Amino acid sequence: MEDFGNVRLPVARTEIAKQIARMEMANANRRRAEREIAAHPPQPGLASQDDDDDLPALPPRLPRPEYSTTRHSITQTDPRELGFYIACAQGSLAQVESYLEECNPTQAVRQYGLERASFANQVDVALYLLRHGTILHDNVFLRSWTDPPKYKNGPENVVTLFDKDREVSIPLLEVFIEFGWHPNQVWTGFSWRDNNRRVNPIVESIERRPLLQFLLSHGADPMISHHNVGIGDSRPWSRRNSTNVLGKAIITGDISLVALLVAHGADPAYANPLHELVKWRGGMYITAFSVRLPMAEYVLSCGMADVNDIRKVPFLDMSPPGRIEDMTPFSRACAAQDWEYAEWLLEHGADPDLLNGRAFEPMYYSFPDMGPSDPQDVRDLVDRVRGVKRESSVKRQKEESPVKTESSVKREKEESPFNTEASVKRLKTESSVKAESS
Repeated sequence: MEDFGNVRLPVARTEIAKQIARMEMANANRRRAEREIAAHPPQPGLASQDDDDDLPALPPRLPRPEYSTTRHSITQTDPRELGFYIACAQGSLAQVESYLEECNPTQAVRQYGLERASFANQVDVALYLLRHGTILHDNVFLRSWTDPPKYKNGPENVVTLFDKDREVSIPLLEVFIEFGWHPNQVWTGFSWRDNNRRVNPIVESIERRPLLQFLLSHGADPMISHHNVGIGDSRPWSRRNSTNVLGKAIITGDISLVALLVAHGADPAYANPLHELVKWRGGMYITAFSVRLPMAEYVLSCGMADVNDIRKVPFLDMSPPGRIEDMTPFSRACAAQDWEYAEWLLEHGADPDLLNGRAFEPMYYSFPDMGPSDPQDVRDLVDRVRGVKRESSVKRQKEESPVKTESSVKREKEESPFNTEASVKRLKTESSVKAESS
């Protein structure tokens, strides 16, 4: 899509012209949405930040590029301009320099060249453009719809610089930071409300530790839920108290990753650590409890969560509408029929009677793919664990009680006030002592 090195130049220009045409359609839809919002603005108060008022303000967003706000500001026909875009994507710095010096292109043309350089990881070209007057904009991170849907009438997907299938260049990000980018800046998406996919650079880089550490070291907030927001979203823009990042890290089972995020501000109070570890028995990608166990022990031992935490979590059945319910880790594990985990929770103090005994009710975890949990299975599990605990307690008491030897028993008997023979001996001794003293 970006590499035209093995394609004849006329073919490459034709392909870029098609991409620009699709991008123009996306930007036209965006401008139409903005006009409708301007005609019917949100009521005062709806856009307040609610619980985010006491948090430091997010850095201002980067501007949108001129080719996004102004129709037909870049060409689909000028061969030399199209050649400039190809040079930006291929990293042909000499050709880029020549075009800027000879043609003095508009800001829109420069900005589109910067977008193409960004998504092709062309650091030198991006740096040159920025140093020569190109304004940094958010389309270098969240790209226009330049590629057609995968199937006819299918959805057109946004593309971001941090997508998992991309190799993000840290030197490129360093250039953007030099020219005003901050990892906590949000991007204006392409749809009215939430986009068809939500993007968070930290989540996308969880399995790429150098990139993750780079973002965190430059102030990335692991409590932001996602960075691309809907054009007309009147709800709090920032989603500053999200469980998203820490929850994803917990699922990986990587304790060092969780510790890293917590050290950089991920607050377990807003996450559901023990709930996240529940795995549906019929799931396609089931993780054995033995693999999840170290993370469960870590979460409990460091105080990230309590075994009886009640949290609102999605009830993952497939019957609409979706709903959120209060659950303990134990009741959620029973719903998923995740019996090994449920047993571990009981062994570590889970109270099965919380939430009016919710765990003992038949529950679908993923209706209709898996039948409801059987309350009798839950009762049997609870009885078995409680029985083991009682046996363990009795055994411990016996082990802690002192073992009486024959000599200690004899000594206790002699010293007992109810031992008549011993009492007589004491009286005789006391009488003889008194006689000698008189």
